[in-house]
Amino acid sequence: MKHLDAAEDAIRSDADLATVTRDEHMAVIRRWRGVRSLHAGNPAMADVCIRVMQQRYESTGNESIGDQLHALRGTWLVEQRKYQEAIPELEQASDDAFSLDLLARTKRESGDAPGADATLRRLFAIHASTMDSVLVVEPARQKSAVSANCFDCPVTASQNWSRTQEELTLATGLKSSLRSVSRMFAPTLSARATQPRSRSLERQVH
Repeated sequence: MKHLDAAEDAIRSDADLATVTRDEHMAVIRRWRGVRSLHAGNPAMADVCIRVMQQRYESTGNESIGDQLHALRGTWLVEQRKYQEAIPELEQASDDAFSLDLLARTKRESGDAPGADATLRRLFAIHASTMDSVLVVEPARQKSAVSANCFDCPVTASQNWSRTQEELTLATGLKSSLRSVSRMFAPTLSARATQPRSRSLERQVH
């Protein structure tokens, strides 16, 4: 969480940052704070993130915030194994690699194999030279190729992701998502790095 805290502090301390830009960066932070909190067994924090993002989205109508909100809601529902409810949320999230990968696995779990395969094709269509592609798209392509050559193995690429691999991907992806924010506010981060910080649950997301 230290990367989230550092990025959030930098964003909040920049008085010259446009409100729309601040809102969009904070939405990314709240999404990943919520995801990591869910995986750490802290659903209360994820719920706070969802409520704050919902309020901001309703007040601004900013679709970038909406994308992050749907992605987090989808993850929250998947964690509860409410796959049918999670699917429409994830379908409304942006087509980033992490959301598509989770959507494919969720459709597979719900019994929609054709839908999962169609989502994987969308995932494989991403050819950008990004960290997301390295962490999610390329490994998924490799797993799909292995599965296609294994005639005795009905398990497909989306089913092969272990929880350990998912956690590693999300953790590294979080750093990728926040890297541009950290670079933007590097001077502020350096100045504040040694300052003590004490905040409540609400302060972390508001």
